[in-house]
Amino acid sequence: AIFPPHFIPSAFVVQFQKQGKDIDKVKQRVRVCNLVLSLNCQFYRALNIRVALVGLEVWSDVDKCPITQDPFTTLHEFLDWRKVKLLPQKPHDNAHGVYFQGTTIGMAPIMSMCTAEQSGGIVMDHSDNPLGAAVTLAHELGHNFGMNHDTPERGCGCRVTVDRGGCIMTPSTGFTCNPDCEGVSGRGHCQKWQHVERRKTKSVKKREEKNTFAVV
Repeated sequence: AIFPPHFIPSAFVVQFQKQGKDIDKVKQRVRVCNLVLSLNCQFYRALNIRVALVGLEVWSDVDKCPITQDPFTTLHEFLDWRKVKLLPQKPHDNAHGVYFQGTTIGMAPIMSMCTAEQSGGIVMDHSDNPLGAAVTLAHELGHNFGMNHDTPERGCGCRVTVDRGGCIMTPSTGFTCNPDCEGVSGRGHCQKWQHVERRKTKSVKKREEKNTFAVV
């Protein structure tokens, strides 16, 4: 199927302390993640989606929302801060917070793209290789688009085997962003989201009070 084009302006928010308080190093790390995601990862290009970095905020003094060991708390706090503070200052469709503590490498609400309340997620910078965070970010964006985890039980049709990096929407992602990734269930969910988008007249739509969250 040929998907209609979609452009997703995205914002990144990054903690500062882990990078030795070197702001240039932090910015370079996030730019590498954005480059891998928007230019080299064929997974979203195949769906006719371009994710572009339109805003970068570095918390250089203190965290502007609570960052805890509990990923659910951190996610809720970040999304609340995004809606109240970040979104009015910098218009965007999606935002992810890159943090450096905890045991969960990523979490995002499912089917929440372009909403004021839930369009975003958290990604842990879990490796010295920035590609690790970039692939996790691509995975969490998939959840925002409505994609669940692809598993053999769910009929994932991806040709990429685990030893070659696996499907981008597998429960645990590696460093590979393989251009052959073509999960059937992932495409189906994304097509459903795009169908909803075509019926909307505004970027932000009303959401149900209860949301589903996916954890890497």
